[in-house]
Amino acid sequence: MNRRKALAGLAAMPFGVAATGLLAAPATDPIFDLIEQHLAVHNEFNEYLRLYGDDADDDAEADRLSAAEIALRYEVLTTSPKTAAGALAVLEHLISRSPKGHRNFVFDEQQADALCGSFIDFMRSLLGRGGA
Repeated sequence: MNRRKALAGLAAMPFGVAATGLLAAPATDPIFDLIEQHLAVHNEFNEYLRLYGDDADDDAEADRLSAAEIALRYEVLTTSPKTAAGALAVLEHLISRSPKGHRNFVFDEQQADALCGSFIDFMRSLLGRGGA
């Protein structure tokens, strides 16, 4: 079953979830673009490190890629998903692994707090509870 069919099945859920627009097509949720951007920079950075190894230390390009990866990671963590599909995509992105089995996404306590905050905002919007 593809993801769109699965989401269509969720539209029949109780609690008025479908009426809120939170199960709308993924294109309506900006989190998907952020995830794609983060994954692209993450992969580019890892490939750079693979190619240059220890020579990447104190390297301006490695520093640039590292800074871009960290900034996009934080943006993914702090952006509240707008759809249930977006929330699922964030969680899947967090636990995804590279072909070699390494985690693609590692974060510290501050970033974990940011993720929890963005998901609290998402759940409030899902339940129609507004702000804090």
